Amino acid sequence: MGGAVAIRAAATVRAGHPRASPRRCRLSIPRQVPWRARQGPARAKARSLRAAAGPTDVFAIDVDGVLVDSEPEVTRAAIAAATEIWPETMAGADEGALRQALRRVRPVIVKGFEAVVQARMLAEHPAPDTETRILSRGAWAAVWREAVSAWGASAEHIDAVFGRIRDAEVAAGTYLEGQRAYPGVVGAMRECPYPSYLVSSKSGKRVAAVLGGLVGMEGVEEGSPRVMASLLPPEEKKVEALRTIMSRPLIAEGGATLHFIDDRVDTLLHAAEVPALSDVKLYLAEWGYCTEGERELARASPRIKVLDLEAFAELLKWGVVMGVDDGCEPTPEEVIKGVHDG
Repeated sequence: MGGAVAIRAAATVRAGHPRASPRRCRLSIPRQVPWRARQGPARAKARSLRAAAGPTDVFAIDVDGVLVDSEPEVTRAAIAAATEIWPETMAGADEGALRQALRRVRPVIVKGFEAVVQARMLAEHPAPDTETRILSRGAWAAVWREAVSAWGASAEHIDAVFGRIRDAEVAAGTYLEGQRAYPGVVGAMRECPYPSYLVSSKSGKRVAAVLGGLVGMEGVEEGSPRVMASLLPPEEKKVEALRTIMSRPLIAEGGATLHFIDDRVDTLLHAAEVPALSDVKLYLAEWGYCTEGERELARASPRIKVLDLEAFAELLKWGVVMGVDDGCEPTPEEVIKGVHDG
């Protein structure tokens, strides 16, 4: 067909749908040119059909690394805390280079204060092998504990200083400076017609601050039942949160599908091994704080799908990633079938 998509039939009879809706198609669109189906009237009709039957999907969404890029704030507070605790060590650091290095090693952080440990390590030894040591898969927990012990410090003290600095920023109204919602996230959350929960290792007050200040979710407060915060350690506590969501009537009795989106591959891999969560759809946010090696681990798992930002927005809007690139808007029947099959 000369590399072009032919004109499709105006109406197609499908099994189970003897009067299926017609598909509207483009003419002569080269196959090699990517094209995403536009959100047209057919999808709007399908959305209203789903809504009439009740929510079919529920979302559990991580905050840092999925909705919001908080790394600049964490880095700023980490450098300030490290400078307060070890002023002589930090005095000669190249702050610009240090900030860049801290962004590169962000994927291994579990608890925020670990960034303070990274700041001192990278200030003392600003060499590539320091970053390699930090990023070595599965090694970071032992590395930071060894470093803190060698310095004669304590994790509790480092955490307290780091937390105080961040709390002061919240009180002063400067906490959100440098943070940003990822492209398209605000619109995706606004257009999502399904119930959603926010599951985060971040404290509830900080979750509420970024949701209201950056994501356009001003009505979601710290004490909201939608906010599941301070989930540390994440592998254990996020699984508990998912179990709690699964027990709620919409899923336990209504049969809705739970989708869990996170940027931490270890959390997703752990959830994939829990029998009680076998029906949960798991997704890695590839734009978040994960390395290419971690993305490959996710792709190798039969339980985990790797999302880009475009697929994330589509998933939140329709409950399924349609992936339609044939030039035709899906009919209501196709959208509903995709929801049921996805």
